[in-house]
Amino acid sequence: MRFQFIKTVLLILAVLAAVLAYPLYAWCTAPVMNAIVASAIIAFVNALLGLFALEYAIDKPNNTFMIAVFGGMGLRMGLILVTITILLVTGAHPLALSLSLMGFYVVYLVAEIIYITRELTRRSRKAKEAKQATQRTFAPRELSAELWSNR
Repeated sequence: MRFQFIKTVLLILAVLAAVLAYPLYAWCTAPVMNAIVASAIIAFVNALLGLFALEYAIDKPNNTFMIAVFGGMGLRMGLILVTITILLVTGAHPLALSLSLMGFYVVYLVAEIIYITRELTRRSRKAKEAKQATQRTFAPRELSAELWSNR
């Protein structure tokens, strides 16, 4: 399933690039366009790092899962803060950078939440099916017949 999420994120990136290419080229100045492209890259990398944290923690116990997911989220937010600070110090357009980063972040966050719910549902269903396959119930007659046949 890991590659499915990467395909989804790349598809989102391609669609956003196609939709935003002409408006950015026609109406934006170079610093604004650079800030929007930088925020798209930041949000894309953030989504991929979130995927790797989730893939690491999804089969772990609940405590490990929560630490990896929420700790990873804190680490990713810290990396975004450092990256934005560096971009602002080097002269990126602050309003374009912050607003476009929020927009890209929300889009990728929705994709990440959809992936998480689908993956957890799929794994839960798979575990339920495996549990049902191992639990075979016997009717009393079947049980007695099976006991007699083993003798």
